[in-house]
Amino acid sequence: MSSMIVILENSGFVKEKLGKIGILEIGSNQKTGSNKSYQNLCNCTYSRFLKIQEFTRINEIDVSIDLLKIDDSDLKLPDFELVFDRLNKSLMAIEVDVSWIPTSCGIPFFSDFEAFLRRHSFLLHRILETDFRCFNPAIPCEKLGSGLQIVSSRVVFVRDFSRFNELSPSQLLKLAIILGEAYCSSDMAFLALKEFDLQMNSQLADLFQKELAGEEAATVAESGFSEPVKVQPTDFVSLYSLGVDAFNRSNFSEALDLFARASLLQPEFAQVFFNLGLTAGRLGRYSDALNHLDRCIALDPSFDEARKIRKTIAEELIPNNSVLRPSQPTTKYADKLRIALEFQAKNQLAEAEAIFLEIISEDPADFPSLFSLGGIEQNRRNPQKSLEYFSRAMAVKPDYPALWYNIGVVQQSLKRFDEALASYDKALELDPEYSEVLLNRGGVLVEMNRHRDALLTFEELLRKDPGNAKALCNRGILLTDFKLYDLAIETFAKLVEVDPDFDYALGLYGFAKMHACDWTNLEPIKQSIIEGVKAEKRVCKSLAFTAISGEPSEHLVCAQVFARHFFPAHEPLWNGEVYAHQKLKIAYVSPDFREHPVGHLSAGLFEAHDRNRFEIIGVSLGIDDGSPMRKRMEKAFDKFVDARQIPSYELASMLKSMNVDVLVDMAGYTADSRTDVFSYRPVPVQVNYLGYSSTLGLDYIDYIIADRHIIPKKYRNCYSEKVVYLPDTYMPTDSRVHIAATTPPRPQYGLPEQGFIFCSFNHDYKINSQIFDVWMRLLKQVHGSVLWLMKLNESAEKNLRKEAEKRGVDPSRIVFATRVPSIADHLARYRMADLFLDTSPCNAHSTSSDVLRAGLPLVTCRGKAFAGRVAAGLLSVVGLEELITDNLTDYEALALKLAQKPEFLQKMKEKLVKNLESSRLFDTDYYCRNLEAAYEEMIKRARAGLAPESFAVPRQGKTSEAKK
Repeated sequence: MSSMIVILENSGFVKEKLGKIGILEIGSNQKTGSNKSYQNLCNCTYSRFLKIQEFTRINEIDVSIDLLKIDDSDLKLPDFELVFDRLNKSLMAIEVDVSWIPTSCGIPFFSDFEAFLRRHSFLLHRILETDFRCFNPAIPCEKLGSGLQIVSSRVVFVRDFSRFNELSPSQLLKLAIILGEAYCSSDMAFLALKEFDLQMNSQLADLFQKELAGEEAATVAESGFSEPVKVQPTDFVSLYSLGVDAFNRSNFSEALDLFARASLLQPEFAQVFFNLGLTAGRLGRYSDALNHLDRCIALDPSFDEARKIRKTIAEELIPNNSVLRPSQPTTKYADKLRIALEFQAKNQLAEAEAIFLEIISEDPADFPSLFSLGGIEQNRRNPQKSLEYFSRAMAVKPDYPALWYNIGVVQQSLKRFDEALASYDKALELDPEYSEVLLNRGGVLVEMNRHRDALLTFEELLRKDPGNAKALCNRGILLTDFKLYDLAIETFAKLVEVDPDFDYALGLYGFAKMHACDWTNLEPIKQSIIEGVKAEKRVCKSLAFTAISGEPSEHLVCAQVFARHFFPAHEPLWNGEVYAHQKLKIAYVSPDFREHPVGHLSAGLFEAHDRNRFEIIGVSLGIDDGSPMRKRMEKAFDKFVDARQIPSYELASMLKSMNVDVLVDMAGYTADSRTDVFSYRPVPVQVNYLGYSSTLGLDYIDYIIADRHIIPKKYRNCYSEKVVYLPDTYMPTDSRVHIAATTPPRPQYGLPEQGFIFCSFNHDYKINSQIFDVWMRLLKQVHGSVLWLMKLNESAEKNLRKEAEKRGVDPSRIVFATRVPSIADHLARYRMADLFLDTSPCNAHSTSSDVLRAGLPLVTCRGKAFAGRVAAGLLSVVGLEELITDNLTDYEALALKLAQKPEFLQKMKEKLVKNLESSRLFDTDYYCRNLEAAYEEMIKRARAGLAPESFAVPRQGKTSEAKK
């Protein structure tokens, strides 16, 4: 009996709370015994088999289905989508065959299936088995990755573990059993049990972890590695395909062996001898390579690629005898090499390059020169030339770990992530202790969105080197991505202990504590951060600093330090050209063209642009979440570029070639931004707009879009950009957004039927001890009131309840709201609240717009910096200046007055509703005309050769006659 079942039965949860696990199999033929994983569970499973033709009759099943197993390739994705809604609420996991490439057999294409399930809160968890076939038998020289094709895989999708809080206790137990029993995934089972414990105040997860610690087999099961593929000596397809796989992983010795074995089975197959020749060449065995290529050409005289490779080897490599041995330099030659390396060490690259080129003209196989020339080109950001030199060096010395590391670095810069990963793995094969490779391997896995594998890579490095500061930093950042803030705090604390001066370490530590609402010793940490910023040290990243300091001058210093470190200016691509096109070309760059606050704010703006005067380009840096908002975004632009896999320099060059007039950065220093694209100055005008509520501290960003409320004239010198003042507000809104007509009763959201509801749906890191003190005093003075917060991470919720108790407030008076299906429902639930309480020094931003649209009064404490003035600016636009305060004492007094004087609160609500009718805050067309006028003035100045300068945009007409 397994650990999972022992724990559940001993705890009494199986019989009392679990219910039966429903398993539905879809297929052509029922597979007997397919559910053996569950047979130990005391008959707690309900199994049902349906033939594929019966799938649409799924509504006949009268019990909930927790696990869906699809064993038939005839099931098409549209058929699955039709019945998915009938299962979705109870479904915990889905096991299905998917195809990785388009095939004629009808298996669902992985990317389509994965996108559909991701929209419904399911994520790929595990690949159980894979079917390999080779559709393209030859390895093309210029595209090595296309020889081996992964045809299909058996994969498992499970509920998104970051949303386990949306599941009931019974569902969590079922999910834990499915993951632990059927898929040997103890880590995911543990996460499900942790959420169960949180909801039920139990200790199942700890019991489970202790039980696992005593089971040797659990370590193997949790690793997720499958057994090695066993190849039959007479299976040509497998030998050949695995040979291509080994070649693409740069394991040339293994590839050569597999191709040789395959050639014995199919001696008339020309392509296998071509591959043998190509592989032998990579190993520097050029004589063998010529023999294999001769055999290939004899079998297929039309094989021109083989002739080309043979000519290269025969004419360029064999004559210099670079095949058989490394160079044996003379004393004069050794002196040249020494001088060249000294030049390179002094960064005198041109002088070093000249000598290295002279050396390889005498000896084309000189490894140090080839390796150094590759490094020089890498330094010059000439990746293709760099790879050419490294490839020649590899032919001479394929067992040099640093060579594979550098190849991986170049491939990673080109966003060829699979190739980079293979190169790093080759370097580690040669030198398992190569810490820099492990660091970069983790980094490339992050870029591939394989965050769990990246975390395991950093864990591996830390097992070898527990004090490795870079690994600690990366581990902590990934833990914050997983919202495991307690572990992140421990990691960053260790980082600060190991290297107190490590770049941004103290800021990362403080920011993790802020996310977790862990205020223990936080104030001294914040003060140290502020002092470090004033001293221009790399102590804190600028986004975190906006919630630590309220001084705009300090924000500027922090941003400039960060900018100098990560985003220095490069040689500009645009050099004063004036474009003759009639329409201004505006390109918006953002990772958030999807379900995201920035997406919701800006979608209507993009649609409202006047297409008679402007061409609008969307440059997407983030994921395609498959949402309706993403589809709407793609349609909103005249051109839409998915730039995730385009290296920054190439993207900048593309924008230059498109003759873009204005390039708009909508992300700043937030997640998945690409500030380095702007560092190449590909366009005449570059703008900081909307996505980042502070200065970027960059000389090559010309303007910041603002209004008179968020950047008063007296603080203008705290921004590196010139300030463009829009007439009312800098924040766009979408007039197409509507509020749901009905609002569910309060108890449905965990709120009391009666009593005053204080609401604050701001981010966790914006809540600090000072503002929380005010909130708790308000709860004490307003009888029966509760504080309604957005559901945060587990650490924050736990700590806020503890902080409430320390202040003499019953923790149950804090209610946490969960996500709702649509923006319309989200806006509607604000009707249940009585008053919104803002945070300080970092305000509500898009949230404050939502609050006012819903008709809910908002009390704010206006600060000095952009991030602390947004809510006050919006209140001014709607004529409610009386709800703006300038210190926390007045903030608390005003909130208390509104809560204790119903007639005053009602007056504010009525005034807000009335003012919204005449306000232009939610008039998208009007806002767009003002922003267009700003762009036109920017370009007018640029075309006249004038430097950027701050200016105010006069109010424009409310509508335009033609938009598209």
